[in-house]
Amino acid sequence: MEVLKPVGRAFLTGGLLLLAAEAVRLILLAALGAESPFVIPLTLMIMCLFAVAIFPSGIYNKWTDYGFIGAMLPISGLTAGVAAAYCGARQATGSKAAGVKAGIMLVVRLSGSGLLVAFVVALIVSFVL
Repeated sequence: MEVLKPVGRAFLTGGLLLLAAEAVRLILLAALGAESPFVIPLTLMIMCLFAVAIFPSGIYNKWTDYGFIGAMLPISGLTAGVAAAYCGARQATGSKAAGVKAGIMLVVRLSGSGLLVAFVVALIVSFVL
């Protein structure tokens, strides 16, 4: 049973973050209309700003400790990860440039690994189907 606790917490944490994003999306749909091309980008931007706003207080770190991957997977998790990379590098070196470089390198590493995984999966699927 102890194995299932982290899984349940991850689903709970990720589900709550995605529920918040869906609420933001519905509010934007009501405000801007269903035909607006800005609903999804604004939803992502608001969730990113949310993560950046609560990261310095340590709340996001507590969510990550509690829900682990459930707090890291949504877009807010990427934003908090970039903020953590920036803060860690800046604290270690005292340089804003090093912080920016660390944040950018995190995004590049994650994007590169995701692209590689997507390519491999697409190759496998193309041969299977």
